[in-house]
Amino acid sequence: SSSSSSSSSSEEAAWAYDSRTAGDAAPVEFDTGCGEMPEALEMAVKLMLPGELARVSSIPRYAYEGRPDVPPGISPSQHVEFEVELLGFEKEGHWQTISMEERFVIAERMKGKGNELYKAKKYKYARSRYDRLLRLLNSTRDFENEEQVNKIDALKLAVLSNLALCCQGEGEYGEAVSFCNKALEHDPDSAKLILRRGRALSLKGDYEEAEADLALVKQLEPGSSYAAEAEKELAANKLRAKAAEEKQKKTFRNFFDRS
Repeated sequence: SSSSSSSSSSEEAAWAYDSRTAGDAAPVEFDTGCGEMPEALEMAVKLMLPGELARVSSIPRYAYEGRPDVPPGISPSQHVEFEVELLGFEKEGHWQTISMEERFVIAERMKGKGNELYKAKKYKYARSRYDRLLRLLNSTRDFENEEQVNKIDALKLAVLSNLALCCQGEGEYGEAVSFCNKALEHDPDSAKLILRRGRALSLKGDYEEAEADLALVKQLEPGSSYAAEAEKELAANKLRAKAAEEKQKKTFRNFFDRS
C-alpha cells in the first residue's frame, strides 16, 4: 500500500490533489501491473523500499492522458508531479512454486478485485485483472487430484464469463462473443452464457445469430428469469435489425440520388 499526492505542475505551491486528506484519508492500496494507477506511479513504486518517500515527474502519456480517473484540478494533457510514500507491499510467490491451496486464495482475491472494478464500471482495469488471472489458470498443470482440476475449470469459466461482460461494457462486442464461446466450451448448455452471447451478437449487428441464441435460451430454461430476459432481448434485437435495415436503405437512396 502507498500514500500519494499529485500536482499539475512543480511550480504550484500546493498539491492539486492529496490522497492523505481526500475522502477517508486512508492509504491508497493497489496491485501493480493492472493499470489501476498511472504508469509513472507504478514504475516508481516498483523501485522503492518501504518507508521511502519519492517525487516523480511525469509527461502526460505516463500520467493521466487517456485515463478516466483524473483527480480534480489536473488536466489529462498536463505534466504531473507525484509525491509518493511507500508504506509497505506484499509480494506474491511465483505461481508455479506455491501450493495449490495458496493459488486458490490468490485466484479468488484477484477475481474479487476484478469484480469490484467491474461493478465500478472500470471495465478496462477489471479486464486487465481477469486477463492476468486467466493466464495464471491456463498455466496450471501440476494437478494432484480431480477436485483441483474442477476448481480451476470453475474459475476459468467465471473469468471467461466476466471477460465477456467487460468487453461488452467497452463496446467490443466481437471480443465479448469470443469469450462467451470459450466459456461455453466449459458449460455448453449454460442459458446465462448463451443469453450473454446473444446480446453481444445483437449489439455486434449479427441479428440472425442473436435471434437463434435468444430463442435457445427460452428453450433451455422456459419460464426462468433467463427466458424472460431473452424475450426482452428478442424484442430489442428486432428493433436493432429494423433500424440497421432502414439505415442501409437510406444510405443506398443517398448514393443513387448523388449519382
